[in-house]
Amino acid sequence: MKNIYEQIVKKKFKIDRIIPLEKFRRFLIYACYFPNDRKIIEILLSNKKFFLIREGKGKIEIIADEIFPYIFRENIAIVNAKNIKEIHYNSKSGNTRLKWIKINEYAGRLIGVASFRTLMNFYRSKSMKMNEIIEIIKGGNMNGEKQI
Repeated sequence: MKNIYEQIVKKKFKIDRIIPLEKFRRFLIYACYFPNDRKIIEILLSNKKFFLIREGKGKIEIIADEIFPYIFRENIAIVNAKNIKEIHYNSKSGNTRLKWIKINEYAGRLIGVASFRTLMNFYRSKSMKMNEIIEIIKGGNMNGEKQI
């Protein structure tokens, strides 16, 4: 079992799926604050208007009609964005590059490359179910190889 884990952890996985904006928002919050700041996670999750923008390593960029910043903490801004068209997420490690593109008022297409850690953040944030994660892992990695 340990050998399979070591193989999967080092891979990058293609993602191309439809995901609600709210689920991607949950993922972004967990990606920035899990596991250290559970109180901040609860506060951010409780207000569906809050989104995150992050500069520097692990950049999160939002393309929207209007963006109103609330709080800046280190290099993360908590914002209220109106009519979000795209969200770009790059992990601090550089192993994950995702783009959420608006399809309708509630959902968008999520495309890009994700690390195993990112997939686990999708699961922890309840943005994806385990069967969805397994489907992505079995779908293959960036070299086109099939996984387990």
